[in-house]
Amino acid sequence: MEYITLNNGVKMPMLGYGVFQIGAEDTEQCVLDAISVGYRSIDTAQGYFNEITDGRGVTFATGTPISNSMVELYTNMRYLQYDLLQKLGLGHFDAWAAAFGETVTGIELSPEGTGYRAKTRFARFYNLPELMAIFKECADIQTADLLNLPVPEAEYVNEVLKPSPEQQEMVKAFAERAEAVRGGGVDPAEDNMLRITNDGRKCALDQRLLNDMLPDAEGSKVNRCVENTFEVWKNTMQEKSA
Repeated sequence: MEYITLNNGVKMPMLGYGVFQIGAEDTEQCVLDAISVGYRSIDTAQGYFNEITDGRGVTFATGTPISNSMVELYTNMRYLQYDLLQKLGLGHFDAWAAAFGETVTGIELSPEGTGYRAKTRFARFYNLPELMAIFKECADIQTADLLNLPVPEAEYVNEVLKPSPEQQEMVKAFAERAEAVRGGGVDPAEDNMLRITNDGRKCALDQRLLNDMLPDAEGSKVNRCVENTFEVWKNTMQEKSA
């Protein structure tokens, strides 16, 4: 099977797999079989079932409809309200964003963590009553107040840790890699901003995630977490459940 490499380094087969006209009782096993032989682009035909059942063929359930970006709400609406978006002239993201989103330019930390840069992104919604009126045609929204579930009180502890000498050298390397990527001289299959950001997170957590030959830094996030966890256990061991 022929493969292509995405910008994040993931290999995907050129050939996709669809389940149209496969019976519902056989679909799950067919998809599992397709994954086992290497398929990663799989069409499970949400659109087909929605057409057959007049929009009632697919149900989504999530506690985080919008966790990172407003694009996630648009994606959910495309799955569940495709025909309505087309009817309203909002089928393309640019049209949807122009109607409901506002861009804001701000200064933020660069992905490699060595400086700041101006970044324009979608930051807030407007025409929110109209947007929610459309979305609620397919969504049953339950807030924490409505559910009234028992939720334990959380105690948040902020820890400020200094990087090890090895981590400081790694951060410098991340900056050099980021500049090379921005300059366009690096094959995305070899290196890209997503990979650099991921390496940065690993480095911040424990430098050994990038190089297991490096020493165990005493002041790493992992070690501080272990220390705090043990301290809580020690202080509450008399109160633990039987």
